[in-house]
Amino acid sequence: DEESIGNKASDDEIDSNEENQIEDKPKNNKSFYRFKRYRIQEVIKPGQIVLIQIVKEERGKKGAALTTFISLAGKYIVLMPNTAKGGGISRKIYSSSDRKKMKEIINDLELPKTMGLIVRTAGANKTKNEIKDDLTNLLSTWEEIRMNTLKSIAPSTIYEEEDLIARAIRDFYSKDIDSIIVDGDKAFEAAKKYAKKISSAHVKNVIKYKGKIPIFHHYNIEKYLNSIFEPRIELKSGGYIIISPTEALVSIDINSGRSTRERNVEKTALTNNLEAAEEIARQVKLRDLAGLIVIDFIDMENYSNKRLVERKLRESLKNDKARIQFGRISNFGLLEMTRQRLRESSIKWEIQLSVDSFALKIIKLLEERAFSDPKIKIIDLSLSKKIIDIINANYSTELKFFKDKYKFKINLIQNAEFLSQEFLFSFYDAKKKLISEFNGTEVKEPSSKDINVSTTKEETKDSSEKKEETVDDKKHDGYKGKRKKFFNKNRFKDNKRPKKKEAEPTKEIS
Repeated sequence: DEESIGNKASDDEIDSNEENQIEDKPKNNKSFYRFKRYRIQEVIKPGQIVLIQIVKEERGKKGAALTTFISLAGKYIVLMPNTAKGGGISRKIYSSSDRKKMKEIINDLELPKTMGLIVRTAGANKTKNEIKDDLTNLLSTWEEIRMNTLKSIAPSTIYEEEDLIARAIRDFYSKDIDSIIVDGDKAFEAAKKYAKKISSAHVKNVIKYKGKIPIFHHYNIEKYLNSIFEPRIELKSGGYIIISPTEALVSIDINSGRSTRERNVEKTALTNNLEAAEEIARQVKLRDLAGLIVIDFIDMENYSNKRLVERKLRESLKNDKARIQFGRISNFGLLEMTRQRLRESSIKWEIQLSVDSFALKIIKLLEERAFSDPKIKIIDLSLSKKIIDIINANYSTELKFFKDKYKFKINLIQNAEFLSQEFLFSFYDAKKKLISEFNGTEVKEPSSKDINVSTTKEETKDSSEKKEETVDDKKHDGYKGKRKKFFNKNRFKDNKRPKKKEAEPTKEIS
């Protein structure tokens, strides 16, 4: 069925299943009337074709998050084509009058019974016609997706979200913006096309950039964007912020620095914290920081000052698309907040040892691994030039003492391909036969194939040597025999005396 693509189990099925399960149960117990929790094997069968949407891209070792509840984002609303009971108004629309107005507009819209919609924050002050036009665009998009689904052969990509230019205009363009300046012919045409899709009156606001230098450099945006590569952000008051992302959380530390303009410490702390709260809100969105964020504000004694800083941070993050939960500033000056991860941050940070500490780590690892096998007598350390220089300068005495005391032969080998934090230990026995290798994460031992190859090589070498020896012996013996035979035969050939000729009988003459 076309309309049931990606839908969950129907309410009738759930109700019938529940009735079968709670038939003999007491009616006053509310726990028996909960919805049944289906296993994934009961909902999806092998070979079943399902229309899914990627909610969150894969990150590191975590796979992508998928859902069958499709949602299509427009400028003012989000359409949910297969979620009839879903819908409502964004939580970030706080005004009760605005929420009441939006509910009336939603009720007046002609929406199919199988669909639901959510009014976005951008649609708070919009008219019924503007929201209706946005809904019409989304319905046509869904019809296109539905037709492509029926024609395609799974697995295949049915629909992709619009490009960055279209998303930027959709999410940030408003009546307060006078012009949209675009660099490049293709980007300019794409911006005009999407602006026309919203309203033909907005097309004239799209202007092509004609400068000779890149647009971001012309408006000094590139300089500001490059600050995301630095952990330290300077504040105008003279203070600064240090952002340190770790595995568990993101820590943000605020320091007053050279800021001493105010009369007392409390006033200086408040001024710095207010400025820092505004800058933190900007950096959180710019760097796409997510998860648990802990902010260490400058200590303030006054309770009202703490609430003022909290309010400033909330107001600064009011227009952030990600879901955010705030805590309160504790007695230690710490504020905890969590932010939804929309996508993986383009900037990745790592916490590494300094080169001096890494050189010491190598020495300690060497001392530990040297005794892992009693056969080890020779150790080759493959390191970068920088680490070898530090070991020779700072730890040569310790290394020499270790070698002399435990009778190890240690060789420092420079590897030009290694980075400063890379290394390789190679362990050999007294006959220089490789025992194992260690690179910090895994121990590599010579495989049986390598051992067999080496032994066969040695055996073939020995056999060839023996063969050559026997051949040489045979050759020598043969030459010796021939020489002896020849010598015995011709030894007295020249020295033999000629035999005496017997006297011939004389003939008597009568």
